[in-house]
Amino acid sequence: MKISEVIRNYRKKENLTQEQVANYLNISAPAVNKWESGISCPDISLLAALARVLKIDEAYGVYEGILRKSAHETFTALSLIIQMLFKEKKFNEAEEYIDRAKKVADAFDLGAYHKYSLDLWYAREKKDKEKAIEMIINMVNEASSIDGPMNSNLYKHIKFNVNSSWDKDKYEKAVKGAFKKDKTLDFVKDDPRIKILLE
Repeated sequence: MKISEVIRNYRKKENLTQEQVANYLNISAPAVNKWESGISCPDISLLAALARVLKIDEAYGVYEGILRKSAHETFTALSLIIQMLFKEKKFNEAEEYIDRAKKVADAFDLGAYHKYSLDLWYAREKKDKEKAIEMIINMVNEASSIDGPMNSNLYKHIKFNVNSSWDKDKYEKAVKGAFKKDKTLDFVKDDPRIKILLE
């Protein structure tokens, strides 16, 4: 449901006019009208008050969804830039973008798995066997953090559609399977630590 629909539906449910909502929030009635029409969105500083006036929790969920989507898009864009820099052999620049992507993962609770994956990419490009092994082990151990946002307080109002619940073992099995198939990691697969881990 769009934020405009949430505001309109809950305002009507509470039998409030746009003008009454505006008065409660100390803003203009046309501003509320623009929100409901989808022309603009309420300022983030008004969300708590708006949710109280309309007696809803969904406004948070809508904005948390926007936040989560933006975080994933930002992380993905940084990841694509990193891959381009690798192709151009610009490793120093890639390291800078890796650091930025890690900060995004931390700030938006995307999970440790995603941070380790960045270091694994770098280790793979540099053929740094020890670093690659360390990151593979870390990624297997943190496999369940792939769904980090689902357990984060940043996204506590989002109603995630979870069709099946995966436990730690299922995540680990999926990650191990992906590593087994990844030919770019063949340079570490003869190491006993990796052989044992991926069995």
